[in-house]
Amino acid sequence: MKHQVVPFVIIPLLFVLSGCDTLAAKQETSKVPAVRNSGYTYSCWLNGWRKHKTDQSPEILAIQASAYNFTLDMANFSKAGFAFTAARPLSYADALETGTDALYQLPPAELVITVAMNGEQYRAVSCAAGTDPDPRRLGFAKMWESGRFVQHFEFEGVQRDR
Repeated sequence: MKHQVVPFVIIPLLFVLSGCDTLAAKQETSKVPAVRNSGYTYSCWLNGWRKHKTDQSPEILAIQASAYNFTLDMANFSKAGFAFTAARPLSYADALETGTDALYQLPPAELVITVAMNGEQYRAVSCAAGTDPDPRRLGFAKMWESGRFVQHFEFEGVQRDR
């Protein structure tokens, strides 16, 4: 399998995930005025943002939301994790107290990220944030916007299948 590098790719990955919701959560929040809705998203790097250059732990982007949890290994996009949260999600404030333990134990999820170039579709397999040996490699995964409901990331140095 041959990989090629796409120098600059914006991946609107979480816009799709932000629409995920459980039926119970929808029924619960439909009774509450929109202003008081408890929805949220948080993101973090599970193994830390600044690591010692000898730390070989994977670069894993994690999203914790009111309706789901999601992880993505930057060195191998096929290593994604996903799970819906409990039928009654935690509040925005209570979610801060839960920690990241559940994010390390997500069941595997099938995720396919495609890149369109010159009218052809390619499968993205990794990002330089997970493969570059430079300790500052997470600079290849930029967060442009972080809001209560949406996280917007840009992945650079994306490897693709031919």
